[in-house]
Amino acid sequence: MGSIKLFLNSGMFAILTAVVMQCDANPLKVCIPDESVDPIFFIEHDGASQMIVRAATQSIGQSVEFIPVPQRRCDEGIKSGIYDAALPRAALSDFFDFLIFPKDNQHIEKNYSVLQVSMLAVRRIGSSANWNGSIFFNTDKPILLKSGVNFVKIKLINLGMQIDEGPDQTSAMRKLINNRGDIAIISSEKAKELTNQAEFRSKVEILPIPFEDVPLFLAFSKAYYDISRSNADAIWLKIKQLNTSDLTKKIKSNGDG
Repeated sequence: MGSIKLFLNSGMFAILTAVVMQCDANPLKVCIPDESVDPIFFIEHDGASQMIVRAATQSIGQSVEFIPVPQRRCDEGIKSGIYDAALPRAALSDFFDFLIFPKDNQHIEKNYSVLQVSMLAVRRIGSSANWNGSIFFNTDKPILLKSGVNFVKIKLINLGMQIDEGPDQTSAMRKLINNRGDIAIISSEKAKELTNQAEFRSKVEILPIPFEDVPLFLAFSKAYYDISRSNADAIWLKIKQLNTSDLTKKIKSNGDG
């Protein structure tokens, strides 16, 4: 009887080992933007969103590969099966035709998000340019932002705004104080940092209504979800669990630095 139990345990170990080896041999291919956005993601190393996804995938024996590409190439790669998932994505209707977002009772659930990001509108002191939560007004020049923040760009395009993208958020602020745009869209952490620097202090102000408070997700391709639903659901569930853990608090704290 003991030998049968040992055989069964050995067989189960072999099966589990094979599953883990298969996961390692076939990493989850996740496309990310090709422009780093501190602290959300980086192309050279893991940002906060990548750390959380890596922790979630590793917990189920799945390896992951983050591949930086322009969004159009990412979207086409998702549709053609080159990539399994995209990170980080806001749950915008533009993506629903080819990406699957985590849901509870048919509603996209922010507790499954990798991060919650607040983007603020900043203007020059004395400017009449404004944002009321729905529309911009008194804006003749472009809205300034860092390239790669695609969920902001898509919303601005849908609002019919002229856009000027730059290499980083500091560049957007410099354009703002040099009158090359009316409003800059900056992450809350960076806006607070920059408005306290001597270069920008007393020259700009943060508008009271945020431009966007958005949860960002790991979104799977429809093709991947159709054949690997249990794997995708397990990763999302682990992300949700991590959102309440000390590990995620530490990751997000480190990412803000």
